[in-house]
Amino acid sequence: MLPAAALADGQDILDDFDDNGQINGCYTVEEFNEALDLAQADERQYGAAVDIIQEARVTNIAVEGEPCGEEIAVAADSGDDNGGASIALIIGIVAAAGAAGIGAALFVHQRSRKRAG
Repeated sequence: MLPAAALADGQDILDDFDDNGQINGCYTVEEFNEALDLAQADERQYGAAVDIIQEARVTNIAVEGEPCGEEIAVAADSGDDNGGASIALIIGIVAAAGAAGIGAALFVHQRSRKRAG
């Protein structure tokens, strides 16, 4: 992993993400928190960055005297593969499908009431 530039800030992390869709440098917890605040404030531009920043906040922490990311144990993979979709996206799709189904049922019910009455 590449070392972060001295005196980095949250915008540097977003720039790192914009470079290739990954966080390659090492940053402090404070810098990651600032990047998350910036990304969440401008969700339209940085919405995809939030998940990547949260992952890098575990693996790419800059600790003086230690190599970036090499000593941090990452939780074992549970084997669940959702194809890269976030839980929020999956919930949103299910909710939208449910709302569409309810809307269609109400429409059919309304039409049948008009025909009967």
